[in-house]
Parts: sequence; structure tokens; C-alpha cells
Amino acid sequence: MIFECLGPKMSGERLVRPTQTHLSSSLRTHATLDPTTVPALCSVLALLHRMSTALGGVLSNEAFYNEEFNAVDPLSMLKDLYAAETERSGGREASRRANSRGQRFFFWDLPCIIPARTKQKVMVLEARHLQAQTAQRAMLSRMMNSLMRVEPEPDSLPYLVMEVRREFVTKDALAFLASTEDAQLCKELKVRFVGEDGVDQGGVRKEFFQLATRTLFGPEYGMFVLADEGRKV
Repeated sequence: MIFECLGPKMSGERLVRPTQTHLSSSLRTHATLDPTTVPALCSVLALLHRMSTALGGVLSNEAFYNEEFNAVDPLSMLKDLYAAETERSGGREASRRANSRGQRFFFWDLPCIIPARTKQKVMVLEARHLQAQTAQRAMLSRMMNSLMRVEPEPDSLPYLVMEVRREFVTKDALAFLASTEDAQLCKELKVRFVGEDGVDQGGVRKEFFQLATRTLFGPEYGMFVLADEGRKV
């Protein structure tokens, strides 16, 4: 109703922009995520976003992103993500405890206000965290197998080795990923081209991604089409 009365321009200037200004100031002022002011402002923005979406997108999604989240420590955001997942996966008992002390606030329950760059930074940090954990478990497994004089299993390697043929890079990579367990995908990737010698120290993997990207974005693959006189896909 408010957006319908004010219209897109006035809604942005009178409602969203002042809220964003206060949120930006609060995010810049506090070294860590402020547990009171910031959640309240985020909740207001999320409510305005829902109202805008319900009316068919009166304002663009970009109007609700706050770029100051990019300056927040990614580790703080990752901890908030893990806490939200733990609370949600705790079941009935966790819900009872949450209700008894008041519902906890999690930033990741409001993805509409978190810009893509912040999400990317947290995803990269989480991937590195999982990669380190997986490599550590693999190394411990190999050490135990060595002490017990048991032949180590291929899955106990601290990295994931993918073999592909140069002429079928994308096809072989998709088949490999489909047949690999999720836990193994957390490991550092090393690529080996069939019939070629050499240890992947990063260069082979880089070449693989270059070849795969060229194939995926090629018009002949059918996933993308050229636009704007052939300069965009």
C-alpha cells in the first residue's frame, strides 16, 4: 500500500534510502556486527523488499543490497551462517529453546540485503575451510594406514585427481563430477590430461579451466548465444 501510494521513486527516496544510510553508518561504526541496531535496520529493509516484491518489483533488488557488508569480516558472516544452519537443523528442541529466549536473528535469513560480492567472499572462505578440514582428515587416515601397514585407499589422498581428455574436456569433467562423492569434492583439485606427463602445480588446472570455459561459452555448445554484435553472450 505504501509503495502504491508513493510510487517507485518516492519509495526509494523516502523509505529505502534513509534506512540504507543508517545501516551503512552502523556497519562502518562497529568493528563487528552490532547485535541491536543492525538487525533492526536489516529487518526493516527485508520487510520493504517483501512489500516491493509482492507488488511485482516496485524497486529493483539492487536497491536493497548494502555494499557496506563487503567491509565486514567474512569470518563473522561465516559464523553467522553456521549458527543459522545449526539452529535450523536442531529440530523441535532447538525451536523450543529459541522461542524460550526470543527468536535469534541471522543475517543469512535475509539474503535480499547481502550483496553478491559478500556472498562470494563467504563462499570462498567456507570452501577453504572445508578443503583444509578434508585434507587434514585424509592425511590422518593415510598416517593411520601407514602405521597399521594397510594399503591406503585412493580416497585417502589429500587432494582430488581428475583425469580428462583434451578433446573431451567438458564431457569427461561432468562425468567425473557426477561419479564423485560430495565429501571428495571438498578436496583441492588436481588435473591430469590423459596421455600427458606432468604434475599439476596449478598450471595444468588453470589450463583445464581455460579450455572448459572456452567450450562452455562457445556458441556451438548451445548454452549461450552471441549478442550485441558478437561481443557479449
